[in-house]
Amino acid sequence: FFTVDFPLYPSVTQDVSTCNVTVILPYGANYTGSSFEENGLAFNKTTHDLHQILNHTESPLESFSYEQAWLRFYALPDHVLYLISVNEVKRDIVLDEWGHVLLSDSYYLTNEGGSYRPVVHLPQGAYDVSARDESGDLEVDVEKGNATSYTNVTIYKDIDHKMSATFTVSYRLPREIYIRQDSWRDFVLAFSFFEGFDWKISDLTVTIGLPEGAEFQLDACHPKPQSVEKGVFQETIVFTFYNVTPFHDLGFDLTYRYVIFWASFRPTLWMGVLIAIVCAVVFLWRAPKPPSAPIIPVPTEVLKSFFDSYKEKRRILGELELLEQQVRKRKVSRRRYKVRRRGLESRVSVLSRDLAGLREKIRKAGPRYANTMRQIEAAETELEGAEAAIRRIEIRYRHRELSTETYRTQIAEYNRRRERAKTTIDGVLLRLREEVS
Repeated sequence: FFTVDFPLYPSVTQDVSTCNVTVILPYGANYTGSSFEENGLAFNKTTHDLHQILNHTESPLESFSYEQAWLRFYALPDHVLYLISVNEVKRDIVLDEWGHVLLSDSYYLTNEGGSYRPVVHLPQGAYDVSARDESGDLEVDVEKGNATSYTNVTIYKDIDHKMSATFTVSYRLPREIYIRQDSWRDFVLAFSFFEGFDWKISDLTVTIGLPEGAEFQLDACHPKPQSVEKGVFQETIVFTFYNVTPFHDLGFDLTYRYVIFWASFRPTLWMGVLIAIVCAVVFLWRAPKPPSAPIIPVPTEVLKSFFDSYKEKRRILGELELLEQQVRKRKVSRRRYKVRRRGLESRVSVLSRDLAGLREKIRKAGPRYANTMRQIEAAETELEGAEAAIRRIEIRYRHRELSTETYRTQIAEYNRRRERAKTTIDGVLLRLREEVS
């Protein structure tokens, strides 16, 4: 059973003649009761495609009304309901000079319920579907849709309770469905920023890249883009949305201007580069080669100690972050917080000292291992900088030095930097673990 608590009516500054309250339950959910029955009222229930729709009309609604309500429902047989927090979705749309429509959707989500295997819905006609995460390619099961339905993709990546995960789904779309030509040089991309989802997306970023030589026609563009990046030969447009739900209208028509003769520019350029490379190779063929640097094998136990210690350090840092959240929510007393924090910080200090010695041993094994350590250090620096910036922004926001919009934009940017650094560290640790095994 699931119970939902929510404010029954919006709080408005004036009396309203009629207020219509509609609650749409998840697919395959069955309504069992609500606070309405306790107050002698009832929802008007209808069903559409296994979605139960509950409706209530209040007339009139007084100004500044506030009434807390709850309702309870359960999943029908053969249906499973998941509690998923979708923190961020990034969609990259690339239109290349050969007429291909290439898409890449990156998800960052947290599972608030039982074990969950992601299922995503792709636009009509999607093909060449693949998925990957920070560890590599993922197995997928693709269920093709028809002319009016989505393509369903099951990602074979189980996400446990309270665990977060990132993964990316890449695919292609048929040009004839989504791009139309209005004139010899004017084209229109008729698409949606996102579709086929049943959750709230906290942060949705959509990036659209045009073929080389194409230009956006933004006079009638709605909504307005966050930014337009103009490179030497290519333009990219970025849209950002917050707290997106299935009730939002995310469809759009984007006009761009493109001359098809640009398609031959890149092959001509590459041919010139290839000729230059061949000439350089012929000229340098007989040049003496410098002796290669000696490679000192790293003992397996050193790599294993580094991997295990780093993993333990990240776990403790996660405990510290959770402890900070608990003390802010007053779930932990200040005295217990200080004692627990000192113990965790002491363990982090010991692990950091051990890791410094192991790094030096690994670094001396050759250029490849030295570069690996540099990657981790650079990612750690970026991670620490992002987390420090987030703390500063939180303080400024609490002191009302930042507007809500500026706060959200800056927090989203530094969260992206933090996740990018964590992904880099995870990739390096994964390579080290493979060497140990």
